Amino acid sequence: MKNIREKYTKYLKKNIVLLVILLIVVCFSFGITYSNFIFESKDHRAVEMYVGKLNYDIKINDILTNKINVSSGNTVIDLKIKSLNKVATNFKLLYEKNDNLDIYYFGNKDTYGSINSNDEIDLKIYIVNKSNNNEICNFMISSGYITNSIDSISINENFKEINSKIEIGDYVNYKSNDLTYKLNKEFTKNNEDLILRTTKTMYRILNINEDGTIEIISDPVNTLYLKGSLGYNNIVSILNDLSNSLYKTNYSINVRNLNLEDIEKYTIKPLYTYKEDTRTFSSDNNIFIPVLWENEINSIINNINTNGKINRSENNSFTNLKSKRVDSASVQITNKVDNLTSLDFIDPIYYEIFIEKNNIAYKPYYLSTRYVTSSTEDIKWGILTVNKTLIENDLFISNGEDKEVDALIRPIIKLSNKVKINKEKDIWNLSL
Repeated sequence: MKNIREKYTKYLKKNIVLLVILLIVVCFSFGITYSNFIFESKDHRAVEMYVGKLNYDIKINDILTNKINVSSGNTVIDLKIKSLNKVATNFKLLYEKNDNLDIYYFGNKDTYGSINSNDEIDLKIYIVNKSNNNEICNFMISSGYITNSIDSISINENFKEINSKIEIGDYVNYKSNDLTYKLNKEFTKNNEDLILRTTKTMYRILNINEDGTIEIISDPVNTLYLKGSLGYNNIVSILNDLSNSLYKTNYSINVRNLNLEDIEKYTIKPLYTYKEDTRTFSSDNNIFIPVLWENEINSIINNINTNGKINRSENNSFTNLKSKRVDSASVQITNKVDNLTSLDFIDPIYYEIFIEKNNIAYKPYYLSTRYVTSSTEDIKWGILTVNKTLIENDLFISNGEDKEVDALIRPIIKLSNKVKINKEKDIWNLSL
């Protein structure tokens, strides 16, 4: 027995270096392979299990927490991930499985990727609570060293990845009802009542609001003919009322026609502006103006600013009044951006939504935005349309002349934040 111990001791002494090297290699490989272990923390522990916020901070709406109580319907949160590691890492944002919750994300940042030491990533998270009760949504980070792939990051069996992204321009399966709208002959081109019907069309996501509502926009639909000062006085009201009457459903809380401000939210600079300079017109035969104009902002009649309150994209009432005579009228000089390109927008997707799709310009469509401009001889009141660029369409001239215009409408639909969304074959389906 003594001889056996002596031989075993001699063997260990002879091979101890090899055993130490082997142990080091195994430990190093183990640490590199599994992301839930880290090396040398501040208190110099050699190896420790990764737990919660040891390596990452999570803030939800600027509060240091990894959970949020969400009410029934849709909730948008700002979620911030901060790396507390001394090296770059790969990460995935996960949420605890819950049959009542669907989680999506939107914006410029993904819920997975790489993050440098002490860096922060701001995420926009869209939570759909399908139940009628409040639910707790728990988040966690699973991570790995930058030398490993993101796909190799392990996923806790009780958690899910957030892979589905809501993109601006995504198509939505919005089904409108079969409805009709009657426009009285006083407003129309041919002095005949005009009957318009709901038209089947495509809808795309335009905006995601902080309150969980989503705005979608239709392709141009329903040709509408309008004319004269009566058309000018009522056109914004008509366009919004028509859009709402034909395309409002149980899924929507607001429907109106697109206006210029909706487009300018996504342009590099304003597309249609008024300068400080004005032109004043007077005549022995007097000047004719649409009656609405004296209630609009910046209208100057008989050398007096009327202090009107209605802006160019507002008007919720209807009138049978047409025009009136005044001694003089002053209007500001306008400045319009022509020949729009994708470079005029903050992202090319908005050029595709508003101007042209697949290199084909949309047919002319109305904006619910009036304008007043002038030549050297006359004042002109009209409505803006879009056809590759902004177009001025005169409806009334200060000499009393009526003009006609026809174009399509583009309803914007704000969905209720109680509408549940689910993506299938690249189209978002809706349910209540």
